[in-house]
Amino acid sequence: MDQASGIFDKILDSMKTNPARVQTYINQIRGLPVPPKGDRKASRAFNREALELLHSGQTNAAIDKFAEAVKADPTDIEAVNNLGFALLKDERDGEAEAVLYSALTLNPTRAEGWFNLGDALAKQGLVGAPEAMMLGYRFCNDNRKQKTKQLWNRLISDPSTNPKVADAMVTALSTI
Repeated sequence: MDQASGIFDKILDSMKTNPARVQTYINQIRGLPVPPKGDRKASRAFNREALELLHSGQTNAAIDKFAEAVKADPTDIEAVNNLGFALLKDERDGEAEAVLYSALTLNPTRAEGWFNLGDALAKQGLVGAPEAMMLGYRFCNDNRKQKTKQLWNRLISDPSTNPKVADAMVTALSTI
């Protein structure tokens, strides 16, 4: 992750200064080594169980199951991203950030990973949150882009939205 860390910083900075350079850094991430593939079938089974737990409000149990899924196959991007999301839900933002960077190392154009990373960075008051959100927007299809704008506008005006996350969304919306 140390090698990727500097590249991710460059990606986030490029969204502010030179968005055309983002693809260069994405290609560098793609060239980094990834963990050996594990048992995808077992990982997906754990992931399904974890999703059921998460949907039933059992966040801690879901986190444990998602962690089992990632242990079974550290290259299962869905399980890694879901673990990061569950950690976010549990207000474990620093842990979520680390996991989400791992997910993006596996697939640096995964929109959901960037959206979740933007939330994690914003909730911690860290720089790069709006840029991460803009990257999520950049990497989703046109239909999803429209839905994302609508969602952000709704969340910005929702008093239950974390103010730091809402501010990052406002900044992201103003530049897309």
